[in-house]
Amino acid sequence: MSRIELFQLQPQNEVDPDTGAEVVGFGYGLRDATTGAPLPAGDPSLAPQGIQVFDLIALDRYPYAAQDPSFDPGRVLALVPDHNQGGAVGVWDETRHVQVGWLPGTAATVVNEALAQGWSQHAVALWAQRTPDDVRTGLRIAVSTDLLPIGGPVATPSAPVAAVAAAVPEPAPAATPPAPDAWTPTTAPPEVKRGKGAVWAVLAVILAVVIAAAVYFAFFRGGNEPEPTTTTEERTTTSIATTAPPTVPTTAPPTVPPTEPPTVPPTEPLPP
Repeated sequence: MSRIELFQLQPQNEVDPDTGAEVVGFGYGLRDATTGAPLPAGDPSLAPQGIQVFDLIALDRYPYAAQDPSFDPGRVLALVPDHNQGGAVGVWDETRHVQVGWLPGTAATVVNEALAQGWSQHAVALWAQRTPDDVRTGLRIAVSTDLLPIGGPVATPSAPVAAVAAAVPEPAPAATPPAPDAWTPTTAPPEVKRGKGAVWAVLAVILAVVIAAAVYFAFFRGGNEPEPTTTTEERTTTSIATTAPPTVPTTAPPTVPPTEPPTVPPTEPLPP
């Protein structure tokens, strides 16, 4: 029975040494099962007990496998030597159906030598790294001659993801998801989309009719109508001037004073 066991650690912010991006580490650490004292990955007391800790390489060659829950911290893994690849050792899930990466060169040499001497080599996922958008970018495993037990509560598959979300700094307001009670759908319902599509279809038909009418008047109606000439305009002007009515003078005739009748002297009566 191993004196070393796994215990769950609190997530912590880290920096990916390959990309320099901010990541969140989560998973398990090693501790003495008797005293409960934590042991760092490079503690000299681990090697005499047949325990070594390695960071996997070539995870980017298996991007889908890297996100598989079969490789969550605490899961048992399988080490599969590949002598056709120069003594490399691949890291697979427990059922040997999915490969996630490879042991580094020195670790592969140690594992191959141990297997050649008949020693058992067990592997368990120890520590993982994820970006703020929940993409696993790193995986650390512990290799031992005996299967290492897990002391204390066992993390559920959703616990590491929740721990990552809690440890990631608060994103920008635009990327912050709305609260559950204030959630609104980010996409319009199907009936709204259909209504918008009908409006755009009507507008497209109207625009096509306008363009067709403009082309018709520009190339057909406009080409059949003769352009008026200057001669016609002059002839029209002359005819209008010829047929115009004569101007009636507006001068009033001179006023002639009426003649008074001649005055006849009264006739006196004749004497008898």
